[in-house]
Amino acid sequence: MRNAANTAILAVLSAVAIAGVVLLANRLSTAGAIEIATPEPARTAVPRTWAAYITGAVATPGVYEITPGDRLTSLVQAAGGATADAALESVNLAVILSDQDHWHIPRVGETPVPKVSQSTGSPQAAAGVAARININTATVIDLMALPGIGEVKAHAIVVYREANGPFKTVDDLLKVSGIGRATLDAIRELVEACCAGRLSPPESAWYAT
Repeated sequence: MRNAANTAILAVLSAVAIAGVVLLANRLSTAGAIEIATPEPARTAVPRTWAAYITGAVATPGVYEITPGDRLTSLVQAAGGATADAALESVNLAVILSDQDHWHIPRVGETPVPKVSQSTGSPQAAAGVAARININTATVIDLMALPGIGEVKAHAIVVYREANGPFKTVDDLLKVSGIGRATLDAIRELVEACCAGRLSPPESAWYAT
């Protein structure tokens, strides 16, 4: 009888001890839990595309994508390289480009035209050289860089020049169909009529394509 009682007491004590151990283990597990924070994925900056416009004595004038840090020589190469009549000594090919630049590569005998600010549309003078486009050698694309001169007016200037010979003065532009006094006044300080004996090749075929 006594042995049975002792056995029962030991069983109860064992159960209580086991329950205590389990409870203690649960508390320790909860207290020592470590929260692992999942880091947010890094945001990759999307690079903004830069572009620059080049006209003048290059194989294929137009707008080209550029990379920050590119120099003018890279833009000239992107446009197919300079033409045989390019006056490369008149421009600084090592200058670093900016987004929305407009660069004009002059031809031999043409006054260099420095960079044009796209935000204002006004030429930025460099080293005291006036920014002018020679209307006796300019191509249709060159002329389209002027304010108020679209493709139709630019083509009209070239056609008139081919039919009547070089312009003697800037005011001769008034003889071109579609060019009025207001248009001439807007571009007067941006153009010149020089080197009357040296004309660019006919461009009618370009316009017709």
